Amino acid sequence: MSDQPNSPAIDQDSQVPNTESDESVNLPAVASGVNDLTAAIQNLQESMEAVRNDITDLRTDLKGVRTCLGGLRTDFENLGGTVDGMNTTLSDVQRDGQATRQTVDRISTRLQASDHNFAARNVNSHLDPSQRLRRLHNTITNLVIPNFPNTRGSIDDMTDLTITAVLQELGISVRSSVALSVKQDVLRTAIGKPEVELPRRWILY
Repeated sequence: MSDQPNSPAIDQDSQVPNTESDESVNLPAVASGVNDLTAAIQNLQESMEAVRNDITDLRTDLKGVRTCLGGLRTDFENLGGTVDGMNTTLSDVQRDGQATRQTVDRISTRLQASDHNFAARNVNSHLDPSQRLRRLHNTITNLVIPNFPNTRGSIDDMTDLTITAVLQELGISVRSSVALSVKQDVLRTAIGKPEVELPRRWILY
């Protein structure tokens, strides 16, 4: 009787796991997992680097915004200075305009006084000594001269001070040493009817 193989033994041997074979089979899967992990880590690093770059760019942009804001502040400050300068210039122009108007008003007032006195002298030159004179105006203010003689004859009754004051209102300055009679003649001439030719050395214009 020939020897029969021990089947249970064979089956038992066949069921013993081959550790080396199993490990060799799992190595590619492990390697693939490591590669995937490495790739994931690399991608994460790249993403973090991109985030860092974005943050750097954002900081740069913020610096640019700050610079722009600083420039705007400077522009506003300069604009404020320009506006102040314009206000100052406008104030100067207004003052100059006001001064010009005042000068024009003074000239106009003097011209009005001159026109009035010219007409008054023309009227007075045809009046008799007893007829009422047309009163002259101050050559600067164009106001009626106070204490102006009513008639040519009333000049003889005026005091030295009164005649001097009236002449000053007419823009005529007479030396204090001039006699009263001469001042009376000057006033008669000034109101519109020359009666004597006055020596120029007695009168200061």
